[in-house]
Amino acid sequence: MIQIHGLRKAYGAHVVLAGIEARVPAGAVVALAGPSGSGKSTLLRCLNGLEPFDAGSIEIAGHRLSPGAPGAPLARLRGDVGMVFQDYQLFPHLSALENVTLAPRVVQKLSAREAERLGQSWLERVGLADRTRHYPSQLSGGQRQRVALARALAQGAKALLLDEPTSALDPDLRGEIRSTLAQLVRERQGSEPLTIVISTHDLDLAHELASEMWVLESGTLEARARSRASGRCQGDEPAARSAAGT
Repeated sequence: MIQIHGLRKAYGAHVVLAGIEARVPAGAVVALAGPSGSGKSTLLRCLNGLEPFDAGSIEIAGHRLSPGAPGAPLARLRGDVGMVFQDYQLFPHLSALENVTLAPRVVQKLSAREAERLGQSWLERVGLADRTRHYPSQLSGGQRQRVALARALAQGAKALLLDEPTSALDPDLRGEIRSTLAQLVRERQGSEPLTIVISTHDLDLAHELASEMWVLESGTLEARARSRASGRCQGDEPAARSAAGT
């Protein structure tokens, strides 16, 4: 579960997040829409302790973050809260398998054999069993994004933050990522649900996966709507589309 109370972040006089109040139940999938510069990426980075904030508090995956320095040890926090960046952030000199197994070996102290089994399992689950020895430069954009997903989840994350996972991909590759994410959501609906927050301009992705869509504009949540994936409709979806720039 994620709880956000009075979250405020500013760069000098420019307020990026203006007192965000929000709650994400365990196992929910929330799509965060909004125009460029509205604070979506900043919010995700605050949730993962990558960006300090000025006021408020965050509770995520059993960790509490406070203004300034995070209250939780960062290694433990990031083991429980995975993040997939818009530009993948893969190590170019490591293979797909080595990218996925690095954190389990270094942070979780798994043996090389244990980490390799884990990494191969996750790469198989995202459809890359035949690409384990390939380097990022040998993979398509969609394949690199799936490696990044496998890397984030290989640590046993309880929450997953995705920053524009389909923005740099052509329509076919966007379809690959949607299918992979949909499979992950289905797999984690049992006793250990995965809580997901997706920053996106891709409203088709939001409707396919998310139980709720939020729109962030000028640092505030301007609209909330149930997506089609929830089987319900609530809130002002036309306003959500307008604020998202679609």
